[in-house]
Amino acid sequence: MHFFKPSVIIVIAFLLNFSQKSDATDFCVTTSAGLEFALAASEANGQSDIIRIAKGFYPAPSGGFDYYSTENFTLIISGGWSEKFGNPCGQQVSPNAFNTTLDGLSTNRIMTLRVDQDSQVRVAHLFFANGFVTGVGERGGGLHIFGSNGYSGKIIIENNAFMNNHSRHGGALSIGGGFRIDVRNNLFSFNHTESSAAVELVINDAFGIYFNNNTIYANTTDSTMPDNAAGLYLSTSGASALMANNLFWDNDNHDIKAFGDYTYLKFNNLESYYGTFDVVSMNIHVLPEFEPGFFGFIPVYNSPLVNGGTQPIQVIPTPFEHGWIIGTKDLYGNPRIQNTQIDIGAVESPHGDLIFIDDFE
Repeated sequence: MHFFKPSVIIVIAFLLNFSQKSDATDFCVTTSAGLEFALAASEANGQSDIIRIAKGFYPAPSGGFDYYSTENFTLIISGGWSEKFGNPCGQQVSPNAFNTTLDGLSTNRIMTLRVDQDSQVRVAHLFFANGFVTGVGERGGGLHIFGSNGYSGKIIIENNAFMNNHSRHGGALSIGGGFRIDVRNNLFSFNHTESSAAVELVINDAFGIYFNNNTIYANTTDSTMPDNAAGLYLSTSGASALMANNLFWDNDNHDIKAFGDYTYLKFNNLESYYGTFDVVSMNIHVLPEFEPGFFGFIPVYNSPLVNGGTQPIQVIPTPFEHGWIIGTKDLYGNPRIQNTQIDIGAVESPHGDLIFIDDFE
């Protein structure tokens, strides 16, 4: 077993970018049957695959959308695509997560991705709603990603919304395995677990996990154990983890339960946490207030969440705590930084220079 301490050097070209494949198959999806076909065709076609899902509503089939590959290629799945020059997936003008809905209809897990070797996965700009799976050992009612023994790839989950999903563990999202996991700019709200948390991230003897700029709000659990957390469960044996700029609030029991060999908790808004944390710095405890509106998670203009986050420092060699990525867009597809500094949570406030705003406006 080897441990990655905060002084570990990050190889920028490898960690921050997916490997560039010379050949890739592009799929444009406009129906649930089309998404089933694209996933099945991608499993063993001998190359990387890009699945673009057009704006719309996609009910999950019985058993959910499923992908099981033993190959060593990249899989990219993204929503928010629209027509251009006759191509239904010709452009992604506004990658708002809510424009492309994958719905479990409260009867099915929505999506399962089983990966192998050091294949890489990115899932972005999708709304996972009403996923449901129950039973001992079941996980990821919205999205379940796991690798074979020895899986050493990278996984990126960004700019997605997960709402009203249900599972035994990881009601919204469960990821097991990999070398590096990045979860950023996502919403996890009103999800339920029979045991454990809305988000479950587990890796062993790997590089680590970055969980940043997410909103984890009003998730519930049946568990009454005092050390349980309905928000985030994170385990990194033989790896490091960083949680930064996240908005945790109104989750049953604790917001976070985390165990790792070196764990950072910085610039988050939260109520309580449990586990082992090596660096706890600049976190706040403030009741979040949002602008009115459907799915309205935009902080009000005078909220401490506005410009309340932090950004990684660009230095070489790069220590683990500065090796994370902010991303270019927030949950709604707007610029991730709008007023010189990043906000806490998945949604960036559009308010102007706060110096010139007062309570009379």
